[in-house]
Amino acid sequence: MPVALTGGLALLGVQGIAGEPDAIGRFDIAPTETGYKITATVEGRAGATIDAEMVILKNDTNGRIETRQSRKVETGPGMRSQIATSQVSMSDEGTIEATLTLSDESGIVYRVIHRIDHEIPD
Repeated sequence: MPVALTGGLALLGVQGIAGEPDAIGRFDIAPTETGYKITATVEGRAGATIDAEMVILKNDTNGRIETRQSRKVETGPGMRSQIATSQVSMSDEGTIEATLTLSDESGIVYRVIHRIDHEIPD
């Protein structure tokens, strides 16, 4: 079964455009027997208080789900904090979209989106 993993799209807010953001986010995505294990992590670049939110949307032949998990973290250079982990089941056809948004008192400083598409070839 072909699986397409697309993503890694980072959208930077005003602070990120003016310079390096205080934190960046990333996903670790591992296949499981029934779907995927998705873990969101924040990596500090400078000292800051970051509100991190992971949103997962799944749409497949079994239905549609949306799940949100969030956490406030204190960052510093080289510090890593795991924000959330979610197990998502997936049928033979469908899409999972995971979004990690990092904000501080000025607004969104970083966003990363990963999309997984399952397709059965004709």
